[in-house]
Amino acid sequence: MVIRNMPIFLIPAIPQLNVDVYVEARERFERRLNKDFDITKPDNRGDLFSRWRIGAQGSYGKSLSGEVQFQYAGNAIWTKKKNYGTENRDISLAYLKYKSGDWTTSLGRQKINIGQQRLIGSFEWNNVGRTYDGLRIQNKNWDFFAGRIGLAFPLPAEARVAGIVHMDPKIGNTMLVFKHDEGTTGKVDIQTLDHSFARSFGALAFEAEGALQVGKNLGKDQRAWALHTKIVSNQKSFKPYLEFNAASGGSDSSENRAFDNLYPTNHGKFGIADMCGWKNIEHLAVGTDYSVNKNLNLKVSWNHFRLQDAGDAWYGASGAPNSHGGVPFKDPTGASGRELGSEFDFDATYTFSKNWSVSSGLAIFNPGGYVQNLTGRTDRQVWGYIQLSAKF
Repeated sequence: MVIRNMPIFLIPAIPQLNVDVYVEARERFERRLNKDFDITKPDNRGDLFSRWRIGAQGSYGKSLSGEVQFQYAGNAIWTKKKNYGTENRDISLAYLKYKSGDWTTSLGRQKINIGQQRLIGSFEWNNVGRTYDGLRIQNKNWDFFAGRIGLAFPLPAEARVAGIVHMDPKIGNTMLVFKHDEGTTGKVDIQTLDHSFARSFGALAFEAEGALQVGKNLGKDQRAWALHTKIVSNQKSFKPYLEFNAASGGSDSSENRAFDNLYPTNHGKFGIADMCGWKNIEHLAVGTDYSVNKNLNLKVSWNHFRLQDAGDAWYGASGAPNSHGGVPFKDPTGASGRELGSEFDFDATYTFSKNWSVSSGLAIFNPGGYVQNLTGRTDRQVWGYIQLSAKF
């Protein structure tokens, strides 16, 4: 009776529940020719990647929100020896997010992308992607996260990661990351201190990132570093750039100097063929990003690669050594030199609408003296793809 006669403005407002359901689809065909640079030993491979996601994003009032997403990821593979496939079905996202004042807390299976994702990212190019099971607390100046790798392919079952990021518009972003992993070969407990910043100087923009690592890596002391610098034109549509990346490599009986790339999104950062990662590498790139119009974007680049340490392996974007005939590209004597070769890349994306886009790319890798000294061959590698994406 009291509520019936209560003035309307005194009745507490009931928070509104909003739910949006969506569907994402992505189909990509890749073809790689001559990955081991030896045309006499055909290792050509084709991959048809299919990824379908159905999810729901919801909010309850102004403070509480969340998302649930189911993902199917399949890969049909063609090689000269056999044809086969892989499949993955899993919950890719399942988190709640609570906002209080300037702070936001997220709990559950979620994406964690830090900066340009050179160390921590969701690796969306990969058919399965990467999500984290854990806790994240953020505001505009601080970002705290901790958890385990929840979904990835391959999945590092014992991988744990935690980090603190401080973001300052004047001095840039400073991050401290703790990594713990266990495998059949031993334990990895390393700490990475990373700093990145970006500045504009008239018509030019400059960015840089550097990282130092210490800790224990499979029983050895970890002492490693990595560096990224890039200068790019600030023009609206035509943006030529010059870029340099490097990361330490090598080891001895007591110390490991090969930089651990952690859990990054590497695709496209060291050539789109993904033959190199941020580990035992020196990478020089010249290219341009050209927006032809609101629908069409083109990217062209030339990349040159060298080993930082001639006695260590040549590591791909996954962090594992590249190989030829099942044998890793590595010369412990260093006598094979450091010249890995050069890669020419072309990438194009056309956006039909907010729901549909198509992209395609081509990479041509011309091997250098290092490959010739190890294999006796210098046959070029070719990789290409075409991808169709949709979201409703």
